[in-house]
Amino acid sequence: MTNEELAVFAADGPSIIPELQRDLVLVESDPRVAEPISEFLRSHGYKVHVEPRGEAATAAILARQPALVMLDLALTGMSGIEVARSVRPHYFNPLLVITDSEEEAARLSGLNSWADDFITKPVKPAALLGSIRALLRRTAVEAERRPVVLGDLMVDTTQRVATLRNERLNLTTAEFDLLAYLCRNPGRTIDRNLLHLKLRGQPYDGLDRSIDLRVSRLRNKLRTLDAMPIRIEAVRGVGYVLQHAYEARA
Repeated sequence: MTNEELAVFAADGPSIIPELQRDLVLVESDPRVAEPISEFLRSHGYKVHVEPRGEAATAAILARQPALVMLDLALTGMSGIEVARSVRPHYFNPLLVITDSEEEAARLSGLNSWADDFITKPVKPAALLGSIRALLRRTAVEAERRPVVLGDLMVDTTQRVATLRNERLNLTTAEFDLLAYLCRNPGRTIDRNLLHLKLRGQPYDGLDRSIDLRVSRLRNKLRTLDAMPIRIEAVRGVGYVLQHAYEARA
């Protein structure tokens, strides 16, 4: 590992990467490129799923909804541009494009709005890591500002208001913070330690039951709402997951 790479690692080691920002998809047909990139990113705490072909990559991106996609344009079969155009209507996280030259990157950046950033070959691991971190930080900031809508439930963290069928919910500050965090990650199991770090600013010590009590109070309030298709389930030994089922509106 070079001095530059060591400096990047020291600045942001794997232990502090948010769990929900660790899942990445690398679309790269050349194993000589894919293997060192994926190994390097895994050594920095990321989970990397590699797809060599465009068709399989499209399905994987839509199914996994990763925190970020690294997409090489030079694929066999379905091209990288075709993959991007196919997933963009249904995938809203960052898409980092890998190109063969700066000239190609400049040309494409002026022609499309589906790529969030470009990086050229040969890929420098430290530069790639820096781009990934910058994109994920920007995404996290933007996500915090947007209201979350799950069916008839709306949670606006900017105004700190939660409504159901346009009626404001009577939540404490702690209950609102919990609901907002779970609603931003529906269907994903959130580790109890991550909840403690996010909501209380300290790691879980194995004894503190404050988050469990907060979940219990929030559950009770949600149960009083008729036909509310949302529930918070415990995952034994892990944490909690917010499940929801609703018909998407046209």
